Amino acid sequence: MHKELLATSANGLPVFYDPMGSHAATHFADTPQLKGLVQEILAGTVLDGPQMIFETDLGRIIGTTDLVVNEEGDVIVYAKRKNRSEYTLFNKSKGPQPSSVVTIFVKEIDGVYELITAWVGGVAPPFPGDVN
Repeated sequence: MHKELLATSANGLPVFYDPMGSHAATHFADTPQLKGLVQEILAGTVLDGPQMIFETDLGRIIGTTDLVVNEEGDVIVYAKRKNRSEYTLFNKSKGPQPSSVVTIFVKEIDGVYELITAWVGGVAPPFPGDVN
């Protein structure tokens, strides 16, 4: 697994990520502007503790989120997303919604921070079976 320096936090801690096999890489490929937004947010964030998951509202629409409210009558399917081992629920009745929020999940591993994932949209509970 290849790790690449992504950003340096406000308190001078490097943040790495796997540009090929990580959840973050999948989201960066889907939403090209996300990587720069994550770098900007991390540069202004003090990192502390073994892991952090947080959302930042940038005050402007920066993309779309697939996290939608499911309602009775919606067409639901389950599938595995790229670089995932768990099945994910997909709502085929609703399209992506505009969002001004970025969610970031970082974890301290062997003394440095690693970006586990980031996405456009708010914090959501982990998928069933997800170790994070």
